[in-house]
Amino acid sequence: MDNQKLLDLFKEWCTKFDSVKREQMPDELSKNFMYLILLENDKKEIPLVLKERFLYQVIEKRSNVIGLKINQYVTMMLNFLSKSPGEAIMYVYYLKSKLKNNELNMTSLTFTFPEGFPSESSLESLWRSQKIGGENLLDMVEIN
Repeated sequence: MDNQKLLDLFKEWCTKFDSVKREQMPDELSKNFMYLILLENDKKEIPLVLKERFLYQVIEKRSNVIGLKINQYVTMMLNFLSKSPGEAIMYVYYLKSKLKNNELNMTSLTFTFPEGFPSESSLESLWRSQKIGGENLLDMVEIN
């Protein structure tokens, strides 16, 4: 399948992502969110031990591959939000589609998800909808 067809499918997938059910963050996630905003505002580093987490590394590497400019605080927030590499990658691709070449910080993350983040069932549905013949659209499409 050529990249233009993949890009068209990607745009359709992003439209689905736009319309999924959103939920308010649970208390623990809200505390982490606020903590990261404070760290970002004070320009304090996230501890190295947290940056070594597997999902943090997945988010950081895939962001670099697709050219998503993402700071350490948002990377950590996506780490907290994601229960699997697939969820992490879906967030990265969706955010790239929304922000184009702007750097992603906690404020822009807030404005991207003003009504909360996708529910667990919504993320499962989004994961299934990006499958193409058993393969992942998000691993095939080139969106630099």
